[in-house]
Amino acid sequence: MTQVKKLRRSTITADESAATSSTITADESAATMKPIQFFLRYTLVPFVAIVLVASWAITKESTEIDARQYASLAEAYPQFPQGIKHELSESMKEDKISKSRYAALTREAMNSGVVLDWPQTPQGVAEERAKLKALIEASRD
Repeated sequence: MTQVKKLRRSTITADESAATSSTITADESAATMKPIQFFLRYTLVPFVAIVLVASWAITKESTEIDARQYASLAEAYPQFPQGIKHELSESMKEDKISKSRYAALTREAMNSGVVLDWPQTPQGVAEERAKLKALIEASRD
């Protein structure tokens, strides 16, 4: 009976000892962290991640719209109010319309009561862009 009690005590003592030593090891490693390690782990890595996500989002939103979106703008162009026509002509000065700019133009068109439809178009982006540009140039004259 005495041996069993001693065995139990030694097991508990060994477990407590292991838990205590692992806690001390973790505390010691945190206390001995060098400033460069701290900077890399808690500052640089999150900053780089934020920059990568932001650059991806900006790149994705600044890409050009597709042919159906150009066709929808060309089809609805005669119905646009003068303000939207002016903004569209300003957007086309760069010879392309970005996705974010298209979203703003679509929102303004819907607010003014113009509905944009995406027609089926066998033509490519360059042809539809040229068609819209021709409409804009014709309305300036």
